[in-house]
Amino acid sequence: MTRLHSRIVVHFLVVLLVVGLATSVIFALGARRAFLHDMARRMTRHVATLAAEHMGDPPGLETRLARLQEDLEVDLTVRDRKGRVVAAAGRVLPPLEGPQAARVLSGDTLLHARPRWHAAVPLVDPASGAVVGILRASARPHTHLASLVTPFLWVAVVLVLVGLAS
Repeated sequence: MTRLHSRIVVHFLVVLLVVGLATSVIFALGARRAFLHDMARRMTRHVATLAAEHMGDPPGLETRLARLQEDLEVDLTVRDRKGRVVAAAGRVLPPLEGPQAARVLSGDTLLHARPRWHAAVPLVDPASGAVVGILRASARPHTHLASLVTPFLWVAVVLVLVGLAS
């Protein structure tokens, strides 16, 4: 009878471990992406608003982009409606292809997670409300192992506590 009890407890702990690991992987790789996507959209819209205030003042725009680049650790490139670089901070990002540029100039925001996070948003003149250019932002590559390990550690703590309680 003791052997059966031990087998049941071990089986329960293995099932608990598998469910915990699956939950960690789903959270670490899935749910976080939606949060990052939403934050990237909001951040680039705000940066575009700040940059648009200086669109007619190239030195002021360069200064503003340099400060934003330093604070946010992103590469920023502002182009006019024809695709010419007006100002950049960090690495100059390539221009958008025809259909993508047309989408952004019509007011859409483009976000992509691969090969690394990058976004393109319209620059809207605060006075007239017209789209005067495109801001591209790209995240610098960072490897944060802790951001992937933290969910696993929390699940491990919960598993140990449940295991001890059982």
